[in-house]
Amino acid sequence: MPSKQILPVEIITKADIVRLTRELESLDESLHQSSLRKGGAATTLPKVHPLVEEFGKAAGSNLLHKEDREKLLKLAESILNT
Repeated sequence: MPSKQILPVEIITKADIVRLTRELESLDESLHQSSLRKGGAATTLPKVHPLVEEFGKAAGSNLLHKEDREKLLKLAESILNT
């Protein structure tokens, strides 16, 4: 049986998914730039939209991990394309 993805109740329209995608891409770029500047230093999560945090929690993802952010982006794109 395939696993179900649960969306936060705040995500209602496709515009919400577009905003979510844009925010995730911005977060990914910010963390990437931060890692280039600081080398191997510990990274803290920059301020993100509450929608992104809720989406990450619902998917059981850690926004600090690149793999999890990529998974969330793919999930958002698949929802947008349905």
